[in-house]
Amino acid sequence: LQRRELDWVLFSEAWRTALDIKPGLFLQLAAFGVDTLRLFLCLPPARAIELGLTHLLDATGRGATPQAKLAAAVARKLLRDLECAGPLLEAAACSSSADGSVSELLSRLAAVKWLLLTVLPDKTGPGSELPARPQSGICRITESTVQQLVQSNVMFCPRGRTDLLLKVAAIVISLDGGAVLSTQHEIRRFLLETNTPLISLLSTPGAKIGRAVVSFLFSPDHADQVKRREMGAAVADGFEQLLGYDVLTWQPSKSLHNAEPHRITAAAHAAVLEHAPGPDAVRAIAAGPLLTAVSNLITLEGARAADAFLCDVLEQLPKGADTLVLTVLKILASREPPASDVMASLSSKLKPSGMGLLSSTNRNPFLPELLKALQAQSLGNYLAMVAAHRDGDVGRPLQLALDSSNTLLELYVQYFRQTSSHDDPEVMTSTAEAALAIHNAMLDDSSCAALFAHLAAAQQGSAIHRSDFFLMWYCWSRSPDRQLPFSSLPSKESGSIFVSALNGGGMPFVERCRPMGAGLSVLAKYLVAPEALPLGVYNTLADQAPWVHSSSALGSSAIEVQTLLVGQEDQEE
Repeated sequence: LQRRELDWVLFSEAWRTALDIKPGLFLQLAAFGVDTLRLFLCLPPARAIELGLTHLLDATGRGATPQAKLAAAVARKLLRDLECAGPLLEAAACSSSADGSVSELLSRLAAVKWLLLTVLPDKTGPGSELPARPQSGICRITESTVQQLVQSNVMFCPRGRTDLLLKVAAIVISLDGGAVLSTQHEIRRFLLETNTPLISLLSTPGAKIGRAVVSFLFSPDHADQVKRREMGAAVADGFEQLLGYDVLTWQPSKSLHNAEPHRITAAAHAAVLEHAPGPDAVRAIAAGPLLTAVSNLITLEGARAADAFLCDVLEQLPKGADTLVLTVLKILASREPPASDVMASLSSKLKPSGMGLLSSTNRNPFLPELLKALQAQSLGNYLAMVAAHRDGDVGRPLQLALDSSNTLLELYVQYFRQTSSHDDPEVMTSTAEAALAIHNAMLDDSSCAALFAHLAAAQQGSAIHRSDFFLMWYCWSRSPDRQLPFSSLPSKESGSIFVSALNGGGMPFVERCRPMGAGLSVLAKYLVAPEALPLGVYNTLADQAPWVHSSSALGSSAIEVQTLLVGQEDQEE
């Protein structure tokens, strides 16, 4: 009442969890205080909107009702303060959040904008003290406004405002936040019930469908109804038309000639690949809609935009989905059309600017290198890059999923045959250390099983290359319940290398064996639990690898026992 400054910091801290004064008193402070906007900025976004919708929504400002006049005064002053100070506050907030994070001030400003857009009428009648909603300027709703509110867990409830609901829905379906529509019940209900084509909901001709729509289609709450087109038919049919593929039945669309997959964001394409039920569906999506989108982007936006889009798709895939990334890269590296034609066109248009395929990536330099390796059918440069990678370096090596590709498996074995041709023990030790670094980065348990089976079969058919032994020992150490062929046991000269292979998988061999217990193979028991073997079996292995349990490299670990026959039960003499 004295027009003095209030204790804004105290209000902001106290109201972060709950409003400790009555709403009526808050509205009086807002109507008669010195700074209405700052008072609302002391409230978290969701609380500011909730308070405003409760006490300002139905106020028309007409008549002599004190509550109506109070509400009109609050709305009028809030709009005035926002128009005066809003741009300056936004500029200050953006400069303070240059690292990309959304500041608290930006989200609270967005909440005030949304509140005014919701409560102010389109037009004001005679005698109304409430201002009309501005059609442009500081109060306009933008994608950044919606994103800030979504990140602040604000519920969009336009309360019968169809025009506002359409604007928000147009922005939300372009967002790449996967869980946006799962929390926005009003917009989700609208998309489930609307007959408006999906393409018509977009706010501008250049707008794109985001990942939020893919999450909406696969939401377990209504996935079956959407698949049967009982609900959300307009959204499902529209997405199928744009993508050129029905992701609910995993079948190509009947109207491929009308497809515009370039109008779907990279994150949405990645989400479709992530939801694919198997490798065949992934290959179909990559060879169809994904390549079509790249081809269209080359024509419409240029090669750099197309390459950046492709990088974004691959980088948006989950970190644990290396097999999925590899499957897509195999399609891109294919020498068969349409992949060969599209990628050749992209490469030729990038070359004048000194760029290569997937060179737009700024997160993982292993992506373009692996694509080159697949195109050249040689893993040399890629595996050398993996060996040189250190913790803290940019990027992450992608595992090769050798169990799903015989070609990659052969290339992997061939690489180590070419790099393990020295007889010098010191060179062999350093080579083994480099090989272990590559194996640990590249091989999961499935790849190790495939390699072990391949090398074991090759050993039976022909002479095995000596570099294959180290790889076989490593793969066996990852699952020592398998039977290592006796012919693969190391000699006394390679005993130290053998031990390095067994213990180089990130866990000591003994620790890996202990949980298996009785399930260990005979050779594994000989190494870690020799007392569990019959004496004859133990001595058989001891003769082939005397250095294992011997006190000296040249000694023998065999146990000699003299047996004296004193009689037999069926022979009286």
